[in-house]
Amino acid sequence: MAYLNDEAVWETGVRRLEETDNCEAGVFNEPFGQLTRRTKALRQMVEAETYARGQNDAAMLSRLNALEGRGGPLPARDFESETPSQAALTQYACAAIWGEGGVFTWNAGSPAASTYAAGGVTHTAVEIFNATWVRNTYNGINHRIVLVNTPDTQPSVFAWEDVGYDTVGIATGTLAGLVKSGGDVEIDPVTGLMSVKGGVGASFSPDGWGLVSDGRNLLEVLGVETVADAVEALHQKINADGVPDFSGLQIGDYLDLASLNDGTTTYTWNESYKNLRIVIAGFNTYKSMGGTENAKNHIVFVFDNCPLTKAMNSSNDNAGGYPSSTLRTYLEGGFLTGLVEALGHDYMYSVRRYISNKGSYTELNAKIFLPTEIEVYGMQINGDELGDSATDYQYVNPIQLPIFRDSYKHRIKRYNGSRQWYWLSTPYSGGSTSFCAVYGNGVAYDSSASSAGGCAPAFCVD
Repeated sequence: MAYLNDEAVWETGVRRLEETDNCEAGVFNEPFGQLTRRTKALRQMVEAETYARGQNDAAMLSRLNALEGRGGPLPARDFESETPSQAALTQYACAAIWGEGGVFTWNAGSPAASTYAAGGVTHTAVEIFNATWVRNTYNGINHRIVLVNTPDTQPSVFAWEDVGYDTVGIATGTLAGLVKSGGDVEIDPVTGLMSVKGGVGASFSPDGWGLVSDGRNLLEVLGVETVADAVEALHQKINADGVPDFSGLQIGDYLDLASLNDGTTTYTWNESYKNLRIVIAGFNTYKSMGGTENAKNHIVFVFDNCPLTKAMNSSNDNAGGYPSSTLRTYLEGGFLTGLVEALGHDYMYSVRRYISNKGSYTELNAKIFLPTEIEVYGMQINGDELGDSATDYQYVNPIQLPIFRDSYKHRIKRYNGSRQWYWLSTPYSGGSTSFCAVYGNGVAYDSSASSAGGCAPAFCVD
């Protein structure tokens, strides 16, 4: 009796028996088909388990892909440069696929013909499959660099392209700064949902915390029928004075309000007016802040578009900053009353935030507010939040809301379908007549205080 060859080689393709092999077509092939399918299923299970363990097991994925000589997702690497060279990227891919310690020879004239000799075998770079990628972690940029390898096209292409932020890396890194010590990030291989175990218990989508996602309707997420029911369900999960349960919620998840009456005007959702969507912008973003700390758990919401346009002040004056503005008076008056009515419950949490009042700072305690320039952009651009001294700096609110991080998706807002510039609460540092704003294309901007700008306020629910 002879034994089958059991050498551990992942062969490409599966041989089939033909009628010329004196076998009945199909009959003898079926067992081999079963073996092929089961082997493929086994590989998929291993891949799923690897993804579930997180990106720390990217090396496992690279080894699986190396069995077929292709590459796939390679382990993340700090290339010590924001723009690593084509040679450095190719050499790293070769070493990751065929093993460290080989001899790499770069062919500048024909990169695909570059060679890597390891284990007695000389490989060429063209063997690396198209769409192989690596995350460059240099200086925290987390950029995904993808190989375009098309040897069969005319002309052929072999080039690494930086396609921008690798959002799984960003979200994982950001989560690490938010979860309690000992929390583990897990990735569901089917849904792609990242969840934190042993930490805050929140879950986030790896496509950017809603940064590049349209989010999900919270009525469906929570299994309820009305906005009021959803707000009540969120109130129970937030558990203001206890341990929160943010599981199943994502940045960018939303509720569409049917209408909002500010005491003068009723804004109603219809075919031409769709400006009443509120989206989750952060979890416990302001907790522990303030002279008297914000002690309660909360979810930060922001209007995804501008429900209305209004001037910051009746005249071009930014004295006293947003705290002294007529727009603040309006938002904290009739607009807030109408918002509570639209939500069906008064679970509005008044949070303390340090903001500029033009030339100095103040602690603003409010249930509804306009975000600052730093809360939107993560830095001072046109405003005076940071002041001129270290004393001023320590009292500002240098926290960027997660929904605005690394993407223009929610930073750009609309009014009745068209892009709309909108107000921020930060006074303009270069004069006494203007406030900071976000232009229609998402860039930092400023405008005279009496201009009619979009309003997209934020608020917290506990």
